[in-house]
Amino acid sequence: LAASLLTTAVMGHGSLASPPSRIYSAFLEGPENPGSDAVRSVVEIGGTQQLYDWNELVAFHPGDSEFQRNVPYWETIPNGRLASAGNPKYAAFDQVRGDWPATSIESGPYEFRWFATTPHDPSVHRAFITTDDWDPSQPLNWAQMEELPLSPPVLEGNEYLFNSILPRRSGRHVIYVIWQRLDPVGEGFYAVADVDFGAGSTGPCGGDLDGDGRIGGADLTKLLGAWGSTNGACDC
Repeated sequence: LAASLLTTAVMGHGSLASPPSRIYSAFLEGPENPGSDAVRSVVEIGGTQQLYDWNELVAFHPGDSEFQRNVPYWETIPNGRLASAGNPKYAAFDQVRGDWPATSIESGPYEFRWFATTPHDPSVHRAFITTDDWDPSQPLNWAQMEELPLSPPVLEGNEYLFNSILPRRSGRHVIYVIWQRLDPVGEGFYAVADVDFGAGSTGPCGGDLDGDGRIGGADLTKLLGAWGSTNGACDC
């Protein structure tokens, strides 16, 4: 098992491209001359190699495929260390600061893109978003993470595409996506994406497409069923 972990850990596999993950965004700034204070701080703390290895932010959950589809990540990844997935090489990305470069985003239907430098199947994706009462001046914690419904992924070239519905939010938040391989070693790749909802959505379509007062799998099913149609209820 130790040999297998070493072999897989030295291979790059990918990260979230839309919205871009904290580490992928940092790599795109340039490891040797980053443009933001947040990324300069990352380099000062942990050096440039972690940015060059942006597609290797990995942790392991060995087990069978059923376990890996439903890993209780909150039992093994401590609060305050979600961005690094508890991997000490990437601990600088766990810094609590309000100036991480963020992607402007809106509530409602959203298509995620995961850039896979080495695609793997079978695998699953899971996604979480910080709750409405999360404070960006506080560490990321599991109690303030809400799991998002996801459609099955589609692999196009080197990108996995999958859809979700983002709940109403305002201001800065974090989306956390995990790409979990279904294999005995249980290799998984972790991506924290900093996003900004601005003033928030005030329109009639905030993601609750079936009108039951909450956002879940039924809303995603309704969305995907109307994709490309003229169903106004899903025209967000």
